[in-house]
Amino acid sequence: MINHERDSQGPHPRRRPLGLRDRLSSAGYALKGIAVLVRTQPNAWIELTASVGVVTGGLGFGISAVEWCLVALSISLVWAAEAINTAFEFLADTAVPHRHPMIGHAKDAAAAGVLLAVLGALAVGLIVFGPRFQALAAGLFAC
Repeated sequence: MINHERDSQGPHPRRRPLGLRDRLSSAGYALKGIAVLVRTQPNAWIELTASVGVVTGGLGFGISAVEWCLVALSISLVWAAEAINTAFEFLADTAVPHRHPMIGHAKDAAAAGVLLAVLGALAVGLIVFGPRFQALAAGLFAC
């Protein structure tokens, strides 16, 4: 039987406010999560390489502050989508270790979220870097 009175109160409040040690621990867990992504997900290596390449290109081309904002948001969105997708896959595989069509659909939808983020980042990259690469190529191949 469900105790609706207790459930309606929401999650239990913290007994004490978060201190600096708690916040540092949280950051440590997040860094551990990034390490798990890079260690376990082959696509994270592609995303890491692309991130480094884009940042290097931005520095080399001297992109504007607004362009940096777009690039940073795009990189962050792709990494966040990959992290959420990976967490979802770990949870789904643990909860239902055998193949199940609904779990398959859910994992496909989560992967679609990553793909959509990547396509958005690609569009930003083409808008920001496309004209610069075009000008560079024109200068290299001019007679």
